[in-house]
Amino acid sequence: MLSLLLVCLINSIPAEISVTNTEELVAAVGRNETHLTIRLAPGKYELSQQLKLQSGTKLLGAGVDKTIVTHTKQWQASTKALPDPEARLNGFDMDSYLVRVTDKADGVEIANLTLRGPQIHGAIFGISLTNLHLHHVKIQDFMWSGLRTFNMQHAKIHDCEFVICPDCRFLSPVESGSQGGGLGLGVKRSWNHVPEPSPKKDAKQEGKTNCRK
Repeated sequence: MLSLLLVCLINSIPAEISVTNTEELVAAVGRNETHLTIRLAPGKYELSQQLKLQSGTKLLGAGVDKTIVTHTKQWQASTKALPDPEARLNGFDMDSYLVRVTDKADGVEIANLTLRGPQIHGAIFGISLTNLHLHHVKIQDFMWSGLRTFNMQHAKIHDCEFVICPDCRFLSPVESGSQGGGLGLGVKRSWNHVPEPSPKKDAKQEGKTNCRK
């Protein structure tokens, strides 16, 4: 009975994997496990296809500009789906984002790294996400939108840097409308409104969510 209990406890401990190169990163994500922690050593990880993160996955680098996740020269996204259709999912090129969080995923965390992709649409894409935690991340040089979500709830995005080019036409073949790596968020509306905080509380809250453009 005791041995069975120990086995159950061991199996309930979230797996943690450390990776040092692109092949190891792709293999770790390819396990398709939930509640998996992937720690990326300093270095440059060049992807030839999208990373798909399951619920509870933590993708943790060694620091902004120390761990850089980008794409290979061969990964060149088509611009036919740009500008994207805004609120309509039909017509989106969801595979042209560096990271895709699976639909309805809960508790995904991405931190301590840089995401860069001048030849693809964006950094992170997700639908109906809950408790997404994005912090200490630099999102830089994308054709369209750095972070693109729909119907998102209870997300925490703080201590991030969204680097947007002064003139996105020099970065993207899209003539107009490109955010060049900014935010395109769809947040689920709640009708159970909480009374608005006082200006003093607002100031404190603003200091904790200081994403920069």
